[in-house]
Amino acid sequence: MRLVELRLRNFKGVKNFTFHPDGKNAAISGRNGTGKTTVADGCSWLLFDKDSLGNKQFSLKTLDGAGGELHNLEHEVAGIFFASEKRIELQKTTTEKWTKKRGSASPEFTGHTTEYHVDGVPVKLAQYKEAVASIADEQVFQLLTSPLFFPGAMHWTKRRALLMEICGDVTDADVIASSGDLSPLADILTNRSFDSHRMVVAERRKKINKELETIPIRVDEVDRGMPDLSGLNMEELEIGKAELLAALAGLKKKKDDIFSGAETAELRRQRSEIQTKISDLDRAAVSSLHDALVAIRSKRYDLSAANNQARNAVSGYQAQILSKEAQLDEAEHFIKELRQQWFEAAKHIEPICPTCGQDMPEEKIAETIKAEKARLNDRGKKEAATRDEIKGEIAALNMKISQTEKTIDNEREISLGKEIEELAARVANRQPSKVVAALKEEEETLSARISDIEEKAGEAAGAVGREIANTETTVDSIQNKIDLFSKAKDGEKRKRELAAEQKRLAAEFEKLEGELFLLDQFTRAKVNMLEDKINSRFKLARFKMFAEQINGGLSDCCEVICNGVPFSTGLNHGHQILVGLDIINTLSEFYRVSLPCFIDNAEAITEPLPEMPGQVIRLVANGNDVLTIEIDE
Repeated sequence: MRLVELRLRNFKGVKNFTFHPDGKNAAISGRNGTGKTTVADGCSWLLFDKDSLGNKQFSLKTLDGAGGELHNLEHEVAGIFFASEKRIELQKTTTEKWTKKRGSASPEFTGHTTEYHVDGVPVKLAQYKEAVASIADEQVFQLLTSPLFFPGAMHWTKRRALLMEICGDVTDADVIASSGDLSPLADILTNRSFDSHRMVVAERRKKINKELETIPIRVDEVDRGMPDLSGLNMEELEIGKAELLAALAGLKKKKDDIFSGAETAELRRQRSEIQTKISDLDRAAVSSLHDALVAIRSKRYDLSAANNQARNAVSGYQAQILSKEAQLDEAEHFIKELRQQWFEAAKHIEPICPTCGQDMPEEKIAETIKAEKARLNDRGKKEAATRDEIKGEIAALNMKISQTEKTIDNEREISLGKEIEELAARVANRQPSKVVAALKEEEETLSARISDIEEKAGEAAGAVGREIANTETTVDSIQNKIDLFSKAKDGEKRKRELAAEQKRLAAEFEKLEGELFLLDQFTRAKVNMLEDKINSRFKLARFKMFAEQINGGLSDCCEVICNGVPFSTGLNHGHQILVGLDIINTLSEFYRVSLPCFIDNAEAITEPLPEMPGQVIRLVANGNDVLTIEIDE
């Protein structure tokens, strides 16, 4: 694409200016402030609504001497381009919008309007953008029209991604094949990518290092928990424990013999027979009363369940009535509000047309009021129907309450309760028969004889029991000492396990260190190969794709360098432009397109410009008060 003509009118302080390079290389000269950069801004704004630096927010208006904006001016840029063997003319005009509101004596500034033309024909914004897209992509335009955009304004991540797209990445296989020292990586990286494996190795190395640091601490904890075995002999303790257990078994048998006398056993058998006879006689005596009591209790339970179910139903109906009454109050209140709105309908009609802002005719206002009252009347009828429906539902619920309350038999429930109390009292107050009384007297006599015999035996058993307790205490003490040997054995086993784990982790750590060394060698080899591959596509520009970190690792970057000097820190402006032009040449070849290139501050270049594939427009600062245009032949 080549620029044939560019016209500016009231654009960033330039009142009228026509630049007609006719697709040829040209130079625009003048002192600072005369509008050289404005020409580049005008071309960019015409195509993409941005200035030449890619800024969307910038002022295109002409300012007065105090820095204020001059109003009621048309700001216009028009351009003629020759692209893909086709001539196209674009024009964009922005004007201020002033609106006189009702009741205001003077118009107020309310924004801007922009008109678009393609080949002299007015078009909508969408059509205009389609026409622009047919001759230039916005990003490609920025890259190929400004030498400082790619190396300076573009974010380094996007810059890096574009270089990788242009030059291609270096595969892991290519890097491994470049050096025999890296050949072991071919087997190491079978199931993972380089980056994934490096992350796994670094994470595992970090984890192992932490584990190795904790092993001495864990060994120390085991040592501090080891028991003191000085003065103890395991064999002697086991022999002493066995002797005491044998003596303890004899003492327990002696105690059992005291309580298992034949006389006591026979008396207990006789007492058990008497207790069985008493139980049988009592059960027979109360059987008929118990059956009657069970039957009455069953009847009262069924009646109580039915009464409770009915009471719960009544409570549910009452809760529904409360809810319906609340709905009824809400409906009555809403009907009252609708009635009030009906009487005041005329107050809420806006007499001014919302579309044109003029007073509405009286007949139109009357029609609007009538329509509003009709709407309110219909709404009131619907709410009245709802209110009547709620009243009917409340009446139906009250009928259900009346019918359900009739099924509740409180008197019968009370009567059955009294019957149950009377039968229970008869069972509780029943007097034993003469036969049962005699048997209970015999039972008491036997119990007294048994207690007397056991009391005497208890004194002897108590002495034996105290001897058993002392022996068990001694056995427990010996067992605690024996357990110390087992605890010490477990501690030594744990220390051997920790030593083995430490040896295994150290070996794995050493293996990972070796892999990390290989991975670092791989990274540096890939860095050199990738940078060589990218730099080979440029004549002047060089690119640093990785940065050295404090820990010795590498991080991604994309620094533009010329003769060893970074573009962003130290490179003079003239060489910045030359580097940018070198990059534009490569990008033009990649995109297979050439665009007009604006070189601002071109006076900083003291060397011949490189041969460019597209049109070059130099913006040169000198002492001239007016802009001077030179067209190359």
